[in-house]
Amino acid sequence: YFSENNYAYVGDKGQKITALAKQGSSLVIFKEREIYSTQYTEGSVTAQELEEEEKIDITNHLAYFPMMQVHSFIGCRCPQTVEIVRNRLVWADADGTVYTLTGQSRFSERNVLEISAMIRPLLKKTDMRNACSGEWEGHYLLFNENKVFLMDSNSYGYVNITAYNRNGDANKHIPWYVWKMPYAVAAVLSREKSVTVFFENEERVLKGTLNENEHGDLEGNEERPIRSFFKTKETTLGAEGNIKRVTEAKMFFNENHGGVHVAVYGDGAVIKEEYTTRKGVLLRPASRGVFSVGISAESFYRIKLDGICFRYCRIKER
Repeated sequence: YFSENNYAYVGDKGQKITALAKQGSSLVIFKEREIYSTQYTEGSVTAQELEEEEKIDITNHLAYFPMMQVHSFIGCRCPQTVEIVRNRLVWADADGTVYTLTGQSRFSERNVLEISAMIRPLLKKTDMRNACSGEWEGHYLLFNENKVFLMDSNSYGYVNITAYNRNGDANKHIPWYVWKMPYAVAAVLSREKSVTVFFENEERVLKGTLNENEHGDLEGNEERPIRSFFKTKETTLGAEGNIKRVTEAKMFFNENHGGVHVAVYGDGAVIKEEYTTRKGVLLRPASRGVFSVGISAESFYRIKLDGICFRYCRIKER
């Protein structure tokens, strides 16, 4: 459901919304330095209002979503670190602090509490902008650069964090574990009993999986390379009603790579393909004529595309 205007301003208009997450029945809205929440609230319309037509849009008053500020100066600048752990949101901020959302009362100063005091010096030495996270069996995994930080949410300090008068005392009972990974972590995918980690070294993107072993512990298997792939949509090159003969297709890369397989498509079929290790590739398709053309690239190495160029001539109209 959306209001009749289909939008709402949230907090400071100068700050971007960085993440959205659900906790309980509330939608939590993270901004760069603020947190808000909203949830469905049932409205009402009286018979007199209906009769006097005071409510023009009835549905707009039968349900609404009021915005409530949860915190006025803590936000989330690391949107890929937001996880739900033991029914509470956990996330990291760019200053090297990990927080948990304990409540949403507008009258409480303890809605957001830090849980990373024991590893704060380590996190502050790293660049948190590309940090990402995963959740496994009640454990929060924070991946940043080539390190992974694991927080055991089954600990007494995390479960009963609101029972402590001083947050520092609770943090002493929240254990963290730190591992050094072979490469920098590019992305994380959490599943039921495994966490898939995508590493990026100087040349390749690698995939490693952390699985639950027979003892219920998390262990890793050997990493293996994964392919990078993209394919453009087929385009008529601005001449939708004409059959075209594609004489050249060029693809340029802005850095060296280990090898790329490039294919040119015409009307859904491959009309020319080539494997190259150069920073640029020129293909000359031997096609009689096509209506639409596209191109794809596939590699087990990291590739960065710099440009695509087609040369063609019109043969006849459709």
